[in-house]
Amino acid sequence: MKTRTLLFTLVLCAFFSCDDDEDSNFYKPRPLQVNSPMEFCAVPDKEPIFKIYPHKDIQLLGAGYDITKDYLSFEAVRAPVFDLQLVEKNGTSIRTLPSRSGFPTNLMGEDPLKFLRRVADISRVETYEFSDPLFAGALLKHPEFQAGYAHSSQFSFVSCQQTYTKYGVGFNSSFWAFYPDAELCFTTDFRNDIQNLAPEEIVKKYGTHILKRTGLGMRYKSLFRTTIPELLSFGDKSQSVLLYYTLNKMAEIGIGTGTIPITDERLPKGAGGQLIMEFCGGNTSLLSLPPVEKELIEWFGTDPDETNYALTYIETIPIYRVISDKTKKAQLQEAVKAYIAENTLKVVATVPLIQAWSGYNYAYFNSYEACSAKSECKYEGAICSLYQNQEENTAPLYTYKQGILQRLSMNSEKAGSDKVMIGYIYDSPQKGSVPLFEATDGKGYYYTVADKASYDKRGDWRKIGIVGYVMPL
Repeated sequence: MKTRTLLFTLVLCAFFSCDDDEDSNFYKPRPLQVNSPMEFCAVPDKEPIFKIYPHKDIQLLGAGYDITKDYLSFEAVRAPVFDLQLVEKNGTSIRTLPSRSGFPTNLMGEDPLKFLRRVADISRVETYEFSDPLFAGALLKHPEFQAGYAHSSQFSFVSCQQTYTKYGVGFNSSFWAFYPDAELCFTTDFRNDIQNLAPEEIVKKYGTHILKRTGLGMRYKSLFRTTIPELLSFGDKSQSVLLYYTLNKMAEIGIGTGTIPITDERLPKGAGGQLIMEFCGGNTSLLSLPPVEKELIEWFGTDPDETNYALTYIETIPIYRVISDKTKKAQLQEAVKAYIAENTLKVVATVPLIQAWSGYNYAYFNSYEACSAKSECKYEGAICSLYQNQEENTAPLYTYKQGILQRLSMNSEKAGSDKVMIGYIYDSPQKGSVPLFEATDGKGYYYTVADKASYDKRGDWRKIGIVGYVMPL
């Protein structure tokens, strides 16, 4: 039995070795073949995720607000800066603003940073003083998107939000005309903290801005992440492609979008999409997870009140603007800028590993543009990700030629002098990574993250080794 176990172990080691030289005479290229011998195995979208965010009974108007958190979330609201009772006593009224009926807001970004910039553009937050992308929490509050790879540069993000505002509240504009008078309405805590705390501590406690107007009601939002290798080739229509793709995903789960789903086969295909649906405000006890259409209609038809409202819009002012002491104001302004820079979204550069059929063999590229430049290559789709820059525990991945066949390897010597480095992958298993398998039918080579005994019905295509470890889409 020991001998048999040892023999089996040796066979496995030989089977999964990716550095041993194969007998190149064994691999006989196939005749020219227009269509790929196997159907491309597209990376499926992940199951949708549904989240309900409860109401929080906290002061909103006159409270501090952190613009590095998610836009319109209660998590962004900080300690009160203004005492609303003192505001009223000081002769400044707090206005109840007219209701704003429900309206949709669609935001598309071809990469995470472009998406966050569009969030800032519609936020009614004074952002012209800050160059860093704001509202990183729009992505980072979700565990699914927190890891560096999960919001890397190859991913596009789309948000489709529907809001209903029952009413709004805000200070009269005259309140902001004379900041020294506004200081009379500071809370006792804020007045003391301005004198005693370091500027950095003030920002942590009170945030970067102050809420001067708020809309109260209910809303739901979809946040969709995908990677579409062909996207940039659509130029000015790239954002429309992203929106159509997202509306289709929402329609699939029964969320009304007001738009007929797009079925145009010419639309590019995404890989590994993740849809997150958020429900905020109103009587959310009416919703099960996932909600059915009847529940959604009933929930959105309820009238939110002071016990269950959500934020539906905001207007803010930078917190340092209300400080009259010039020295303290300048110090707080610098602390705000430093805090925003420290908490901006850090984006890792990644690209999809693209598969194409060359007529003789499978070919692999690190961009759709590189693939489409080869007239003989028929684009099939993305299979996994590559890092563009060297990250911890990664090493270069090369393409190289074996006759007319293309292969992948992390072994520089094996790849030879004609090798081309196309990205970086892990040389050992890492958290979240999966093996990139090499398979052959004796006539060509095929690379995949799918772990199967064989890859075609006849059983011709079988694994011969592991090239390295990659992040799945």
